[in-house]
Amino acid sequence: MDKKYLELLKETKSLTDSTKFQQALKKSEKAIEINKKGCFDLHLTQAKIFFGLNKFKQAQESINTALKLKNDSHEAHLIKGNILYELDEKEECIKSYNQGLDNLENSKAYEEYFIYKGNVLVELNRKEEALEIYDEIINRNSEEIWVYANKGKILKIMGKYEEALKAYQKASSMEPENQDFILKIGKIFSLLNQKGKALENIKKSMVLNDLDVKPFYYKSKIDSININNNFEENNINNNKKNTRSSKNCTLINDSEIVIETLKNDLIARKVDLKKLNEKYESLKLKIKKCIKINIFIN
Repeated sequence: MDKKYLELLKETKSLTDSTKFQQALKKSEKAIEINKKGCFDLHLTQAKIFFGLNKFKQAQESINTALKLKNDSHEAHLIKGNILYELDEKEECIKSYNQGLDNLENSKAYEEYFIYKGNVLVELNRKEEALEIYDEIINRNSEEIWVYANKGKILKIMGKYEEALKAYQKASSMEPENQDFILKIGKIFSLLNQKGKALENIKKSMVLNDLDVKPFYYKSKIDSININNNFEENNINNNKKNTRSSKNCTLINDSEIVIETLKNDLIARKVDLKKLNEKYESLKLKIKKCIKINIFIN
């Protein structure tokens, strides 16, 4: 093979690995000028370049050419899977992943593609298959945090809250400062009707990121439920006749208390309220909507 061609191929690969895709593309085009047919490595690298440049149709052409030259390449089939996903051909994407992941000598080296496959299966609503993939990865003693996070997400959707909680707790133990995991743990405790533990985790997530509005919103939802429950209990204890109108007025007033509590939480944490003004106003509407839903149901 031409020495200049091999030098250009090496430079193209190096630039691609460094994500310098425009420079890599120019080098690859020069290599093609020397060898019109190219070779497997060049077409594979060009597929990566076009993928990096978000030119997925051209990436598809390059990877198909590469596979014609070497159809038993695990890497090429996996890259094709990524390209097909971006082209929204998810069923074909799974087929390419299967071809790439079958009969691997070192599954650990391609672990990220097992995760990709699991994620696509979730999007295709094939949750049980996705869980099998994640469990397969976990059984290999994987320390990949997102396997546990993704497993938790699926189990939560399936209503398997206890199992989802264990998955998120494992993910959180691997990355203790991840606010999103802690918030999700709090939400699952809420679904399990363990409000104390739910609030404990939601408050912890507030501390980790004061500027994220989500934990404040979920705390307010729990507060509104507690207010509603206290109202019901007081009515029973006092043997008062409960009318819809009196209950509605009390809940609407209590929603203002929840909102004020939220504002005080923000001030106590020295959050710049000017930055949060738009989020805060939006949140007030969500809380009031939550209260109104409670009114309608009851």
